[in-house]
This record gives sequence, C-alpha cells and structure tokens, in this order.
Amino acid sequence: MSAVSAVSAGSARRTRATVLVRRGAIVAGVAGVAVMCAGSARRLAAQTCTVSGTAATITAITGSGTCNTSGNATATIPRVVRMTTSQPTTPLTTPTAANYDAGFVQTTGPLLSMQSNAGHSVLVRSTAATFTATGGIPGPDAPRAAKPVADLRVDTTAAFPNNWAMATTNRTVRTRPTAALAPVTVQLFFRLLLSWTLDTPGTYTIPVVITLTSP
Repeated sequence: MSAVSAVSAGSARRTRATVLVRRGAIVAGVAGVAVMCAGSARRLAAQTCTVSGTAATITAITGSGTCNTSGNATATIPRVVRMTTSQPTTPLTTPTAANYDAGFVQTTGPLLSMQSNAGHSVLVRSTAATFTATGGIPGPDAPRAAKPVADLRVDTTAAFPNNWAMATTNRTVRTRPTAALAPVTVQLFFRLLLSWTLDTPGTYTIPVVITLTSP
C-alpha cells in the first residue's frame, strides 16, 4: 500500500488528507466526503474529481484512466417493395368484325414500375368471377349476363406466349429472384375473348388486382 497527498479547497485552514491506493483505485477522504478516482498507482497524472458536500472540490493526484462502455446498434430491416402503374384503369379496345373473326381483341395494359430490396413477384387476379354487363340493347340481344373472368387473358409480351386466363386466384406473371435497386418495368397486355353468338352489345367491366409481393 502506498500513499500520496491531497489538498482540500474551500476551507480556511489547509488540511492534509491521506489518499490510499488499493489495487489501482485511489480513495481520498476529507471532511466526511469520500471520492474514488479510477487510475493507476504507477503512472501518476493530474485529474480533477468534483463532488457535492462539505469538502467542496477535491483535487487529487491520480493516474490517467480510460472508461469504456460497449453495446449494439440494432435495426430490423423488413422486405420493402414499391410499385407504380401508368394507369389505374385500362379501357379495352372496342372490337371490330375482324376481332370477332379472330376470336379476341387485344389491348396494351398498364406499365408497372417496381423497386424492392429483395426478390419479388408480380401477381394478377380478379375479385369477380364474371363481368358486369350494362347498357346494350333490351330484349333477346341484351348484354351477356355471365361472361366469365377467364375470357380475359393477360401476358407480359404482345405475342401472348403464355396467354394466362384471368381468375379469382393470383396468377404469377413475373418473378425476379434478386433485389431491384433501380426501378424495373413490366408491361401488361390484355386479350378479351369474343364470340359472335355469345357476346352481345353492352359495356363489360371486371376488376383487376395487380400485386407486387416479396415473399
């Protein structure tokens, strides 16, 4: 055990206090106030410890010391996706006699722009099993009441190599296995199947839901 001296400020008389060094810690005691200053007893340098009490400020000679604390900075990053569409509603092309002969009329649908921080898929479905038909000609040539959702086809190229039938369950039309940091685009195309004997005049409407998901 070794000892060094400390001087108490705030008193008219200069009082000597004994500072005891034990195991690398310096304990100063004066006027009923105890102060501990971490440091080394071998390498001594000036350090000030300020406390509240009757002894006011105590200046002690101690070793230099370092106080460290450690922890973690944690962030939970979820899968993040973003999609914009060039048009919320797609008016299907008005069919002609040539379209009835071909059995369909084709329309360029919305252009989708997407970003994601992980792989993603584009899904398409309808919330209705049949078209809603309005207007037209009253009587036997009234609009077809139950034109099925499958009469609407969807694809991502104009040549329709997949010719997916729309349904009330999700149809995957595009899958990207990796993140899309820069926007990527997908163009949708629609085909409406036509029949001379079934598809009477009227306005036919069906909802289409497009979903971008990162499973």
